[in-house]
Amino acid sequence: MMVRLASFQLLKMHTSPRKAQFLLLSVLIILAIVAAVIFSPIASGDHGQTECIYAGVWSTSFGTMTLEQSGVTVTGTYTQQGGRIEGTVQGITLTGKWSEAPSYNEQNNDAGDIEFLLDADCENFSGSWRYGSSGSFTANWNGSLITRGDDVLPLPRQGASTSCSFAGEWDTSFGIMNLVQSGTSVTGVYTHDDGRIDGTALGDVLTAIWSEAPSYSALTGDAGEAEFEISSDCQFFTGTWRYTSSGTWTSKWNGTLVQPAAPTAPPPGAASSMSPTFDNDGEGWTVAGDAQAEHIGTGGNPGGHLCAIDQSTGINWYWQAPPGFLRNLSGAYRGVLSFDLKQAATDSQYDADDIVLEGGGITLIFDTPYNPGTGWTSYTVPLDEASGWVNKATGRSASQAEMQAVLASPTGLLIRGEYRAGADTGCLDNVNLRTGASGPGTATPPPSAASSMSPTFDNDGEGWTV
Repeated sequence: MMVRLASFQLLKMHTSPRKAQFLLLSVLIILAIVAAVIFSPIASGDHGQTECIYAGVWSTSFGTMTLEQSGVTVTGTYTQQGGRIEGTVQGITLTGKWSEAPSYNEQNNDAGDIEFLLDADCENFSGSWRYGSSGSFTANWNGSLITRGDDVLPLPRQGASTSCSFAGEWDTSFGIMNLVQSGTSVTGVYTHDDGRIDGTALGDVLTAIWSEAPSYSALTGDAGEAEFEISSDCQFFTGTWRYTSSGTWTSKWNGTLVQPAAPTAPPPGAASSMSPTFDNDGEGWTVAGDAQAEHIGTGGNPGGHLCAIDQSTGINWYWQAPPGFLRNLSGAYRGVLSFDLKQAATDSQYDADDIVLEGGGITLIFDTPYNPGTGWTSYTVPLDEASGWVNKATGRSASQAEMQAVLASPTGLLIRGEYRAGADTGCLDNVNLRTGASGPGTATPPPSAASSMSPTFDNDGEGWTV
């Protein structure tokens, strides 16, 4: 209405049609400029703030990349070496970290910094990357949009204030889940398809990304979102989940607390036997096989560590746990064994049993998903029958009875130290044992329980008659 009135008055003031047309055109130009300023996606003084988002599927220099955006936080995966992306958006710029298998660790060049810059059309980005957090960037990580993701996801829901922690062992709809919480950050594993959890706890709500074998990628339906809400008594949670970040929320993912996280300060003597860090000495760990172990006071992950030099006699060598560590295995069913390894070189690799666990007349073996790199490589191995343990004698997956029988009376634990044919050096650090549940269904079986619960008739009739 105001525009029409102004135009009318200008025309009345000037009798010349040419002048009237000129003035009217000037008004229209001014209005067009004002509209462009008001509705421009780049607001004045906002350092390049844009309506573009990074959420979507991109074809990039290092494979297909799937990104999700929650507020200013971006996470995702890409196909090269099981790659992962984590970063923060400011305007049209994404800065953050890349990481890749096998170690996802900067120390052996499997992780570093990234910086992506969106084009004005929001459908292409130009990027650069580097190893670690220092040094020169390489400007050759570019991408083109394949499929636009949803709008920016809301920031994680703030739950009611609570003193509960999600840390501990939970019996859930998708198997046993072990979670670790540091501040608001929650990470963990669960038994279904070697699942992983990575999320943020705000009050009584945990908002997380779940991912599973074999790809751990949303592109193949192996990753998505989950949301858990813990009860006021901290004993159970209710949850939902979905594929990727745009699917329909699916049924329920509920959990009941089996065992809370261990206390921060272990009882006297427990730290060295359950969690040797080798800062001061070898803490009783030795080598089984053709290698000579030595304690090194620096260069660990961090602090001191153990290394062994292969004598090249053709015998596989292993790190061997001391009796004090073995005693703690009796309460470790459904617990977690973790440790760090590295080797001097990664050529001429060969396959062998990676972990050997003996007890109750049974030998169980475990194959880790990747060999260590030349930098510290971390491993986490659940101690239950659903995680890939195999009975060495039969070649079959370990049963619950076998797993419990071995852990009830362990006689040996070996962690592979040799991965290279020929001369080699392998190192070990930060062996940690997190004990498991001790409630109903997890009691240690009595002697011969493995036989009575799961007769295989390998040696005799085991008491069965006609």
